[in-house]
Amino acid sequence: MPTQYQKLLFSASDHGRPIEIGTDSAGQLIHTAPTLSEGLDEVAVLAFNTTTDPIGLHLQWGGVDAAQQLIVEAPPQQAFIAAPSLLLADNLSLRAFASADGINIQGYVNRIISTPGGGVSKALLSASISSRPIVISQTASPGDLIHTATGVSNGLDEIWIYAYNPNNSAAVITIEWGGNGASDLLVYKVDPFSPYRINPGMLLRNGLEIRCFSDPPNVSITGFVNRIQS
Repeated sequence: MPTQYQKLLFSASDHGRPIEIGTDSAGQLIHTAPTLSEGLDEVAVLAFNTTTDPIGLHLQWGGVDAAQQLIVEAPPQQAFIAAPSLLLADNLSLRAFASADGINIQGYVNRIISTPGGGVSKALLSASISSRPIVISQTASPGDLIHTATGVSNGLDEIWIYAYNPNNSAAVITIEWGGNGASDLLVYKVDPFSPYRINPGMLLRNGLEIRCFSDPPNVSITGFVNRIQS
């Protein structure tokens, strides 16, 4: 299905003004997504740290449990890409809180609406529950399921994957791309508290799976799929 985009402000933004983020772990509302039937929201989040010290920022992506939190460190007196156009859907909300005062949030939403016909459509990673992050618990093969590619004969999935490492040390994550043979393994070192692009739109099809394991565990995986159908 071809895709239409509608550019929007965050639902909690006052006509585009920055949203001030506090320290209450209940989180400040940033945006609420539509129902799945109404579309998917591609959400880009830019954080501004107005202080002279680093500040931890917790993005509560679709829930307030630890499993739904994307944790980043905002460098002092800089703008920082906290979420690079990730998907939010199914009436879920994005909220945020910080380890100290001084964080302001700006950004935008591309609302994605698919219409009948061939072409390219935006989709969630298949293992994501209503756009929530996928938390990696496995430390060896076979890894946790991230995505199963389209099995349609004339289809192709262009897959974008991002990792967030909440640990205090670097994590080594292994992506099993379509299998678990030596040639299928993609290994990355992911530093703490910063979004890391694992896969920049590589292709997969024929119902093959993408899995992931991590040392240490608890890395969060998010991303999206551009599904191409000829």
